[in-house]
Amino acid sequence: MGLLASAQTLPVSSFLQLNPPNSIYYSDYYSPSSDILQATLIFQDYSEPVWDVRLQLVIESSNIRLSTKENFIPFNPITLTPGVPVTIEGSDWEEYFNLDNVDISGITREELATNGKFPEGFYRFSVVALDYVTGKILSDEAYAIGWLSLADEPLIVWPQCGDVVPAEDPQNILFQWQDRNITSSDNETNYKLYLYEITEDDADPLYALDNGKSLLVYESEDLTMTSLQYDLAMTTLQNGKRYLFRVRAYDPFGKVTYKNDGFSQNCWFYYGYPVDGVIELTKPSDKFTFASDAPRIFGWSAPDKLMDGQYFDYKLKIIAAIIYAM
Repeated sequence: MGLLASAQTLPVSSFLQLNPPNSIYYSDYYSPSSDILQATLIFQDYSEPVWDVRLQLVIESSNIRLSTKENFIPFNPITLTPGVPVTIEGSDWEEYFNLDNVDISGITREELATNGKFPEGFYRFSVVALDYVTGKILSDEAYAIGWLSLADEPLIVWPQCGDVVPAEDPQNILFQWQDRNITSSDNETNYKLYLYEITEDDADPLYALDNGKSLLVYESEDLTMTSLQYDLAMTTLQNGKRYLFRVRAYDPFGKVTYKNDGFSQNCWFYYGYPVDGVIELTKPSDKFTFASDAPRIFGWSAPDKLMDGQYFDYKLKIIAAIIYAM
């Protein structure tokens, strides 16, 4: 949240609020539906029926500063009536954010126009109400501060990367993730889950998607919850296979822009323990003959697909071979 400040000693009381998400995109502050930046003005001089004002807007960080040009007069004034709050938001700010109407330092006008983004960091927004014609100051400064950045992508909670998910019958896997952002109540985040089968045994699971060694087997519908129960109605997973999944967050109304285009990190899991592993026989060697009084010692390796934390029971089977002399 932004910090609020007010003024009471001059004819106009001013308040400024910076609402999350604190977007780094310049145009988000004056788009028609935006409520990210809200200024409220209250005219306190009841001896006047109305008063026309304009604003002086300043946006600054440790590196850059934008401020309304001293000689800028917007096309339409803000008309105040005593005791009646007036809120400036959305497209009301368009003229004040027009790059032709602001002085800029720390970043070039061309760079801001081309890139369309503030550098990430802490910013201080402030406004002062001025007489529309003369530019006389009518309010104290109102300000709000906030950290401007892209919204964080989702954080995978379950299954954890590299886990073995039990192969149950019927199929039932809980996918969970976490939204790491604080957003205003009218911002809705949607999600999609993508599930891929890793197609090659020697593929690095985290990079199988980028390296073309995976196959999309499931894409969810739009979700509003941060979990999905993957059950029998969905694509059947194969026991012992590795699967990669990721979650994408997005704002259906385009108010929030996410890092990494909203995609979480890639995570992978085994669905059930790997099958068809190889056990190497180590004792006795091939064609070995035990002496009649020697102990019968047999040895073998663990399966080559053994997973950490996986336990086995072994069964030894000896088959007698009858050799007939010719």
